[in-house]
Amino acid sequence: YWNRGYAYAGAVYEGHMALTLPTGDELLFHIRGIDPVDPMERVEDLRSTAKAAPFENAWAAALLDGLVQVWGVQSLAAACVSQYIDVRSLARDRLEDAGREAVPALIQALEDEAGSLRAAAAAALGVIGRPAAQEAVPALTKALEDEERLVRVWAIGALGAIGPGAQAVPALLRLLEDGELGAARALEAIGPEASEAVPYLIRALAEDRHQRTRAAAAKALGAIGPAAQEAVPALRKALEDRSPSVRQAAAEALAAITG
Repeated sequence: YWNRGYAYAGAVYEGHMALTLPTGDELLFHIRGIDPVDPMERVEDLRSTAKAAPFENAWAAALLDGLVQVWGVQSLAAACVSQYIDVRSLARDRLEDAGREAVPALIQALEDEAGSLRAAAAAALGVIGRPAAQEAVPALTKALEDEERLVRVWAIGALGAIGPGAQAVPALLRLLEDGELGAARALEAIGPEASEAVPYLIRALAEDRHQRTRAAAAKALGAIGPAAQEAVPALRKALEDRSPSVRQAAAEALAAITG
């Protein structure tokens, strides 16, 4: 139903899109909630797991051209979390190139009824990053309360990629208390504007059983800087942590806070 020099057969069925290459290999995308511009033939027997053979970037480029033609930029969001590395890589490149122009459609997709699309949109906003996706911070902050964990995880990552956004701090603190590693990393990206997080990060540094979370908490304290002065005793104690990565992060944080 589109022509980019390659022949594809496509169909939409039960919230998925299937594309069959001339080789007979099938690609499967989760793009629920997006109505196609033109009606497509229903496929009664659609595989639940796609097992496409490796293909050249030319195939992926033609595929993405078609997806965007039919569904618009939201389809790049779905493609950027594809299991196929060629598709995923090219979709991310396209999103980076689109930059701010893609942001309004992705913000809208964060409200879609399909959790898979909401998660993909959050991931795509993280790919676009800072400063182009700055206007998405309020929508991503709201997504931190999403009922789907995957949406929350990608929203955390996107906020970390976009950077300063103090309005997201309260929601990130709740996620940090729930043990979400990405919350500490997002707070690190926010930096000094996340100063209200200092007591929570101290607690995570001292009590969390996962070394990656303790290290991330130390890094976030270092990124907050002198405003995290009250964390100095906890960071000094962390210099004796059993994990080398925590010890290193604590040492670097102490240098950033105390000068």
